[in-house]
Amino acid sequence: MKKLSFMSNVLCLALFIFVCMSGLISCNDNDNNVFEPDEEEPEAPVIDDELAPFVGYWEPNYSDLYGDLFLYDDGTCRATHPVDGSYVYLGEWTFDAKTNFFSNSATNKTFLLTLHNENTIIGVDISNEKTVTYKKETIDGYELTPLVYGDWKNADGQLLSCNQNNAIRGDKVPELPQNTSTFKYDEVNIYFTAQDKNTYSYDYEIRWKGKKYYGSPDNRWYDVYFDTKYKGKLTIENPYSPSKCKLIFTGVLEGAYTKTKIKD
Repeated sequence: MKKLSFMSNVLCLALFIFVCMSGLISCNDNDNNVFEPDEEEPEAPVIDDELAPFVGYWEPNYSDLYGDLFLYDDGTCRATHPVDGSYVYLGEWTFDAKTNFFSNSATNKTFLLTLHNENTIIGVDISNEKTVTYKKETIDGYELTPLVYGDWKNADGQLLSCNQNNAIRGDKVPELPQNTSTFKYDEVNIYFTAQDKNTYSYDYEIRWKGKKYYGSPDNRWYDVYFDTKYKGKLTIENPYSPSKCKLIFTGVLEGAYTKTKIKD
């Protein structure tokens, strides 16, 4: 009986050790196969309802002092040069509902707002106490530069870049002609005319920018633009949402282009 009891104890001990080792191995296997969820792409910032009315294109009543403002839904902004509108300043904008201060770093201006809604912003420039009124507008073709400014890419990886002076370069941009003794070609430019401002659809044409030599009596080179046969249409989807904005071209630039980087 004692021998049988001894054997029973040995078997129980062996079984106990086996169960423990099985559990340990199982735990190790689980450790080696821990489920790690895929990293999700961060969602594009969504502006809250209080700030949504600010998003859009704004023209000031003192256009010679302040230039136009383009406010985007991710808190970035652009401003044009107040004199000729050709230069594009980049920055960010903020509004503090508690103090009614509206600021943008593109022009380094801060206003104490007395009125703001979907169509109008009225505020006092704290730097000179001038009351400025901004009106929300749709965009004509000649005001389009800030919306197409930057680097873009289509689904095939073809690039398109537009600078603040409407000079463009990219995989589908026509090459410049060869220079001659009387013509020098510097860059390719794109020009827009309004087709339907409410849907952000525009006609475009491409021109060569360069210099033409005039003989006697001046014997000088003068800046000129050369018309080309390249024309088409552009439609802008989500123009004030950098993460969703899309340029859809027909013609020589045909394709749908999105931003290669959200912030410039």
